This record gives sequence, structure tokens and C-alpha cells, in this order.
Amino acid sequence: VPEIYMQEFWATDKLHHNSIRFKIDTRKSVLDLEAFREMLHISPRIPNQPFADLPTDEEILDFLRFLGHSHDIRYLTDVNVNKLYQPWRSFASVINNCLTGKSSGVDCFRLSQAQMLWGFYHRINIDFAYLIWEDFVYQVEHKSQKRSNEMNYPRFTKVIIDYFITRKPSISRRNRIHWHYVRDDALFSTIKV
Repeated sequence: VPEIYMQEFWATDKLHHNSIRFKIDTRKSVLDLEAFREMLHISPRIPNQPFADLPTDEEILDFLRFLGHSHDIRYLTDVNVNKLYQPWRSFASVINNCLTGKSSGVDCFRLSQAQMLWGFYHRINIDFAYLIWEDFVYQVEHKSQKRSNEMNYPRFTKVIIDYFITRKPSISRRNRIHWHYVRDDALFSTIKV
């Protein structure tokens, strides 16, 4: 996708009720959970069967204790990925890396990431799109509070832009000039928006 569209997305995105409004090539677009779920191709395993309920905070804390977290846990912010046993530490790092493009052993779990790990472990069909959406909306809401030079969720930003470019032919593809490719993820995450 064109890099300029990624920058334009994060420069113009605003939360409006349960959707995100933004511009691509000066054309207004609206993204909601259903469109997000459609672009990620996430649906229940069995058609017309609802997703399973997400675990509560307390159930997640019990689950992390069960996985062998080596320190006392009273709140989810007490959970450090480095304090989990090796297979779960690796899995948690993969989840974090896939979502944000970065992983570090000192990262704390966010509730949505812990719920994803819980869903993978128990092989329960939870609404992963909803969990990713909640994280994405949080980043949009709090982007002005963070003084960061990194772009949030570059992979999902590319998916969103590609989704709208393919559905709105009026948005220019810019003749493949200054396109952003997967190999550029590490470099692009440091560009200031």
C-alpha cells in the first residue's frame, strides 16, 4: 500500500461512536467492527454459531497462574511476559509481535492479549477480531497522549487501507510509487506520524 496512505490514516483517524472515521486520498471512509471482521476473514467455526464468551479478568489471572507465572499476581499489570514458562513466554511474544510489530520480554499483558492466549490454549472459538479491534480503537483514542515516533499496528493499517482501496476504485493506487511492503515493517514503525 502507498506509505502516504498509512500516514494519512493515522493523521486523520477519529473515533466516532463505535466506528473509526479517516481519510485516504482525501476521501472519507468509515471502519467498524463488522468491516474489520470481514477484512480479517474471521467468522465463527460453524456458521450461525455465536462466538464463545470471553473470560473475565479474574479468570485470566487464574489462567496465568495455572500457566506457571513465577511472581505474585494481583492485577493484570503485574504479569510480566518474562515470568511465564518458556513455551508460554514465546507464545505471548508471538501474539504481541503480530499485533504491534514489536516484542520485548518486559512487556505486560493487556487483557485482550491474555484473552487471546486463553482462547488458543483452550481451543475455544472466541472473537479474535473483536479483541484486535478493541486494541486498535484504544490506539486511535490515545494516539495524541503518546509522544512516540512509532506507528501503531502497521500491519493492520495496511490491511485496512488495502481493503478500502480495493472497494473504492476512485482511490488512486499511485502507480506503485513509494509503496510499503512487509520487508519495510521494521523501518516504517519508526516513522513519525
